[in-house]
Amino acid sequence: AWAEVRQLQEELYNVQLEATKNKLSERNCVAVIQRLINLGWLEVVYSCDGKEYITPKQLEKDILDELYVCGGRVAMTDLAQTLNVDYSHVEKKVNELLSHDTKLSIHYGELISKQFFDNLAIEINETLQETGLLPLTQLSREVSLPVSTLAKELVPRVGDLIIGTYDKKTDTLFTTAFVDRQ
Repeated sequence: AWAEVRQLQEELYNVQLEATKNKLSERNCVAVIQRLINLGWLEVVYSCDGKEYITPKQLEKDILDELYVCGGRVAMTDLAQTLNVDYSHVEKKVNELLSHDTKLSIHYGELISKQFFDNLAIEINETLQETGLLPLTQLSREVSLPVSTLAKELVPRVGDLIIGTYDKKTDTLFTTAFVDRQ
């Protein structure tokens, strides 16, 4: 069995080294890949239209790339549609990512990176320094995330990326300058 794989690898290597007169046709490439899949030596994820496939590792890379392109926040359904793979494959791969990457989290069907919340905290700090007071309920409407999620993610950034104080009773951020003016 392994000898067969090694032979196929050698054939592919030799063909790649040769001049263009001996190229594998697309049909032969598909046959080789299909054989590897059938033997269980290659795992692939099929596209929704069935015309393409990618490896699970490539799916992971594509998910992380898309998350980056979207600024650190992307809906799982959008991922499936953009990557042209079934939602179940995206969900499975995201769950694998979440199990070993603490910089990622899921909130209400959206994959969100730590960097998104860091960037949000920086923006919040700018607004807070201008206004002196920022209720999380207002912010919740602006960014379409629940107050509980915002509190969980932003309170640890108070004193670091957010220069101000958090009042848990009113779910409000405020500056000492605002308090002094009152």
